[in-house]
Amino acid sequence: MTNEYISYKIKAYLELNNSSSIDIYDHSNLTITDHSDGNGPIITSWNINLPQPTQQQLDSSSNIEKANLLISSSRYRKNRQINYPELAEQFDMLYHELNSSGSLSVSGSWFQSVKNVKDTYPKPE
Repeated sequence: MTNEYISYKIKAYLELNNSSSIDIYDHSNLTITDHSDGNGPIITSWNINLPQPTQQQLDSSSNIEKANLLISSSRYRKNRQINYPELAEQFDMLYHELNSSGSLSVSGSWFQSVKNVKDTYPKPE
């Protein structure tokens, strides 16, 4: 287990308890520390107006399912960000299509390049 994965489990716990707006990376809210015996990270401080989750709650099937959904969502966004053409290149595609045809279409280079990224990295359901 990594600090990143426990972070997703904590985010899932907060979302399942209607507290998704809490910033878990703000150390005044909570702190996660690697356990000295090598058993993975643990929550060492919890300053959130919600009971601190037990390991059993973090490992519950509903919490793991939600955490995995959050991970998928994070991955697709990162993949899209690094695979979209740079903004300057996108503006250039738009300019050239408008300049040559007077309008934008779904067959144009900009739309096709964005569609390709969206199709390759679909938004998780």
